[in-house]
Amino acid sequence: MGTPGHMAHPFDVEEIQTGDDLLDYINSAITKLSAGEIAGSVKWDGINTSFKLVTDENGKKDFRMDRGTSHIDSVVGLDAAAAYEKWPKGHGMPPAIEKLLSIFNEALPTIEPELKTLGMWDDPTKYFNTEYIEGTSNVQDYDANILAIHGINQFYEKRAQPHAIRKGISMDRPGLPRPLDNNGKPIKGGGIEIDFDHQALEQLIRKVQPYAAEYDFQIFGDVPVSFDPEMELDIEAVLDSPISIQLEQGNIKRATLREWLKTVKHPKDKKILKIVRDENGTPTGTKPVGALSKDIYMAVLRSAEEGGVPLNDYLKDAQDISSAIDGGIFYHATRLLGQAVKNVLTSEAGHLERHEGVVLRGLENFLVKLTGDFIVQGLASTHGNHVSEHLKQDFTIQISKNKQITKTLVEWLTEIKSAGHKHQKLPQMVYKDVLAGTPIVDIVVQEDAERTIYNAVMDYASNLKEQSEDAIELDIVADDAVAAIEDEAGDPVVDVDAPGQTIALVPGAFKPPHRGHADMVRRYATGDGVEKADRTIILISNPEGAKRTLPHDGSEVSAEHSARIWETVFSDVTSLPGVEVRVADSDMRSPISIAYEYISETTPLDIKAGDNVILGASRKDRDYERWNGAAAWKKKKRGINVLAGEKYAVEPSERSDNKPFSASDSRQLVSNLVTNPEDVESLRQLAEYIPQNKINQLFNILKQPSPVSNELEEMSAGSGGMNGYAGPFPGKRDKKKKNPNIVRRENKQTVDDVIRLLMERGIMS
Repeated sequence: MGTPGHMAHPFDVEEIQTGDDLLDYINSAITKLSAGEIAGSVKWDGINTSFKLVTDENGKKDFRMDRGTSHIDSVVGLDAAAAYEKWPKGHGMPPAIEKLLSIFNEALPTIEPELKTLGMWDDPTKYFNTEYIEGTSNVQDYDANILAIHGINQFYEKRAQPHAIRKGISMDRPGLPRPLDNNGKPIKGGGIEIDFDHQALEQLIRKVQPYAAEYDFQIFGDVPVSFDPEMELDIEAVLDSPISIQLEQGNIKRATLREWLKTVKHPKDKKILKIVRDENGTPTGTKPVGALSKDIYMAVLRSAEEGGVPLNDYLKDAQDISSAIDGGIFYHATRLLGQAVKNVLTSEAGHLERHEGVVLRGLENFLVKLTGDFIVQGLASTHGNHVSEHLKQDFTIQISKNKQITKTLVEWLTEIKSAGHKHQKLPQMVYKDVLAGTPIVDIVVQEDAERTIYNAVMDYASNLKEQSEDAIELDIVADDAVAAIEDEAGDPVVDVDAPGQTIALVPGAFKPPHRGHADMVRRYATGDGVEKADRTIILISNPEGAKRTLPHDGSEVSAEHSARIWETVFSDVTSLPGVEVRVADSDMRSPISIAYEYISETTPLDIKAGDNVILGASRKDRDYERWNGAAAWKKKKRGINVLAGEKYAVEPSERSDNKPFSASDSRQLVSNLVTNPEDVESLRQLAEYIPQNKINQLFNILKQPSPVSNELEEMSAGSGGMNGYAGPFPGKRDKKKKNPNIVRRENKQTVDDVIRLLMERGIMS
């Protein structure tokens, strides 16, 4: 669940600037722990869970889970029923939540005095910070089901984003005032461990234990550690260990850890570019990663091994080698020194070699951990053929009534990578249908089947992070998946969504979208003649007053129509990697005001300092000049780079007669064909605006009778997409019938039924 946030490693402490600083810090921690000046306790390897006591409107109290977000279900609290509704069938979190809450709710009448002493009886901003372990954990194997209560934490107050409040999905979270960091900005994190009565917690645990036993669980509180008197801590031997790093082919630099530490400095949040290669070793691009990350650490550590890759061949820029070495040595020193400490510590719960690590209290106003080898445990590259139990499990897709495909999750992920598929989250209803075993052929059309299957698998892999604090990186290679799924998720030095991403915002009314719009989005998404965007976001304006209507009957082309047209008629564009479709709130009146809202401090996007935001525009009629004041806009989110102007605008697409595309013209063409289905010229022109095999879909979305029969649309499918209308026209076909519109209406009814079914399934929204 990750509510309390992730404990810091020593290299996360802000004051540590050099390798010598890191060594001094760990030595000081050892000395203080040995002298009893700070406390140390067992760090369990489990699912981090957080639950609190809430009081409903009728005064009834019960324990509920809290995920630490501003979503209403978290702030109010999740009970077991809500958990089963939230997560799909087969997910591991609902039964875990059900057991945990059942234990404590059954014990509730007996632990009222302790809860009052702990300050939790009438204060749902305080919560138990626990580790939930049922059998095998993320990496460690335990011989019992365990609930370990680390302590009592309290939430920081959290303001929900205004647009999310308006939509009824979020609410402000009460809690402690959020402190400011050294730059005067509110700190991140869900909350902080607070002082509490340890005797009261111990008494509470003793009272709850009999209830836990009914569910075959043991409950532990804070388990202190101590130095094993029969073991000797030899830091000097660790510091004398040799480390070899290959800078270029054949240029290997060798030194002891002690010597390396004297030369390195903390890379902080520095990002460097690694070269991405395909299975044949051919470079396919670059990817920004943290200099202080497991990715870089493993590259540095293995660079001089047999078959290792020299750093100048691993990184795009040779100037980044020194930063990579800085990060790699910081990581390696933290690992080796931490493991040396773990090796000599013991507790009532056993020797610390069988646990994740040791938690240190008193060094800072936050918790610091030493995890040793656990910091990289689970990586296939360091532990041979170890594969997570998660990745070993079977995942079955029901293709049809009599056919299914079963593969392990890692086999699926390997296949997905080989296919070059990019993940797009499925609508919840579709995802649930796939997990429930509904045949794929009953959910989507054949051409969408593979994409739906792959997205379902990756949705499932992504959801595993909720189950085991995993950080699934969706730009997946099979080996990367093994590493990522078992990684310590959210580790401050592991940044999957690295700062520096480029986001293109393409705002407009799109009533309806047409080929010109689609080509603009495609250019940004693929980098065709313009800077390539990592994410391209289509922003649909949705003002309550300004409506676009069809001339023949005045029916509105709504924002919802626009979104459905984007996602179905132009699915070849919206399925490109990184492309998203969003409908703006109704109080954002114009496309320009929408774009400004999306680069402001209240943006609904996860824009970070260092990101680049392109304000999409065409070079037609100097359209890009509407953004002339954007870079200096006073309310923009601090730290982002706003990119606008001719350099970041795209060349416009034109019709066959060299005229520009126009949404008003396309609405007129639709009306022409409704009033006169035999208007061949209007149909020809409309086929320049809309892929010829999607005209029927367009009319169905707009709830208008289509001039194209299903049979003709099927005949045209695959004959050119956006290249204009080809093949027979409906007028010639229908002349054989006295009343051709009868056939058309029958076909339309069938299509409407299919479209309705697909909408109910969640394919269209």
